[in-house]
Amino acid sequence: MKNIASLVFVLSLAACTDGSSTEVNTAVKGNYEAFPTLPSSTSEVTTIKGSMEWWFWEGDGGCFGTITDGRQNVELHSEADLCEPIEYSEGEEAVLSITFDSNKQYLPNGQKLYSIVKFGG
Repeated sequence: MKNIASLVFVLSLAACTDGSSTEVNTAVKGNYEAFPTLPSSTSEVTTIKGSMEWWFWEGDGGCFGTITDGRQNVELHSEADLCEPIEYSEGEEAVLSITFDSNKQYLPNGQKLYSIVKFGG
């Protein structure tokens, strides 16, 4: 009897829909180009523009965050003396110059953490 009731419930839900699918809008605020090729060493610096997903100032540990272009997320770190006055709200536009420092990898499972060398364009 429970199986029949479940089947009737599922069929009634299906009957209530119009058959069209609803797209989930995963776009970020703003119209951002895809991130360029990310740096692979400290001798390379790349400027990226996107939407800040989250931002956290950890005091002496510096700042951590995630920026997205709507297709790719980049995990970030900045030294405390550079980032202390910086604040970002979720979804706020950010322009950052970043590098890759293999000595500053604090993420698990081989995820890459990029170091911010400059805020702004």
